[in-house]
Amino acid sequence: MVIDIVENYIKNYNNNRIQQKLGYLAPIKYKELAA
Repeated sequence: MVIDIVENYIKNYNNNRIQQKLGYLAPIKYKELAA
């Protein structure tokens, strides 16, 4: 249970969360624009 919550948080942090260093884009959107 706790492991699932932590894994989901990490996935969200790395893939969906808006990042300042990426110009305030989510990493997935940043990858799409860079490709």
